[in-house]
Amino acid sequence: GQGAQRLNMTRTLVERFTWARDLLSITKIPLGEYIYKPEDQCLTKEEKEQFLKKLSQTEITQPAIIFSSLAWTKFLSKLGIEPEVVGGHSLGELLAFYKGGAFDKKTLLKFAELRGRLMAGRSKSAGMVSLFCDYNQAEKLLGKVKGNIVISNINSPNQTVVSGGMKEIEKLIELAKAENISTYLLPVSNAFHSSFMEAASQKIQSARILEGTFHPKKIRVYSCINGDRIEGEVNLREYFARQALLPVNFIKLIESLSEGCDLFIEVGPGRILTDLVKAINKNKGPQCLPLEGTPQNDRDMNIVLAQVFIRNVKIHWEE
Repeated sequence: GQGAQRLNMTRTLVERFTWARDLLSITKIPLGEYIYKPEDQCLTKEEKEQFLKKLSQTEITQPAIIFSSLAWTKFLSKLGIEPEVVGGHSLGELLAFYKGGAFDKKTLLKFAELRGRLMAGRSKSAGMVSLFCDYNQAEKLLGKVKGNIVISNINSPNQTVVSGGMKEIEKLIELAKAENISTYLLPVSNAFHSSFMEAASQKIQSARILEGTFHPKKIRVYSCINGDRIEGEVNLREYFARQALLPVNFIKLIESLSEGCDLFIEVGPGRILTDLVKAINKNKGPQCLPLEGTPQNDRDMNIVLAQVFIRNVKIHWEE
């Protein structure tokens, strides 16, 4: 999901494989210029922060993260590692639909570019805050705040994200502190998964890049809106228009996915979802492993390969 971006993410693949570099040229945005910086050349802390700030702009972040996730997905496929079930956290759901057969890689990257541009709409009057509490506690706090503010991400038993007007969010933070609930104001440009996304939702609804319906067949695809398996025909424009407005129920998604798999692989940069999965399953469900917890470090990838290998998956080592 958005927020997973890292400088130099997926560099291991881009430096080694032509097919990975080719993916960078699909979007109009020169993603490579934003993602890859020579950190080894004695950059100051301020310079690194400026680079990351540019990468963290919503219109850059969304296609950049999808590029990274797509590159890792293609690499897993080349190794012979294919999923039985897939799901994603908000932005990451684009990749899940792609893997399920909803659209090709060009449509995936171009839609991520469009989605990022539409959702970026900067608003000083709207934002998001992470509450380190469960859904019920967050809902009780929201009941004391009047105005345009809603729960936008049910991330784990101890993390719930709220979107809304900044005045309402400031009031919510005060109430949370009085209840000894920690908060973190997210560095975002708008209030995602709320009515502040209405204009973006309407434009996604009419986006030419998304055409037709989607009916998952070979791979089971689950929705981050309600955690249910997607069955029957789904209108792509309508689904992703709704998805921009409705809250993400990641807890329900992971509970549903856990019933049908033995191992989770976080496909993309970072390990944010891995940690959320551990909090949700309390280390009792399927093991969850990141592919690239930190950029340019292949230790995580090797652990994933080892875990897949001992589960008797035939890996194409020559790749």
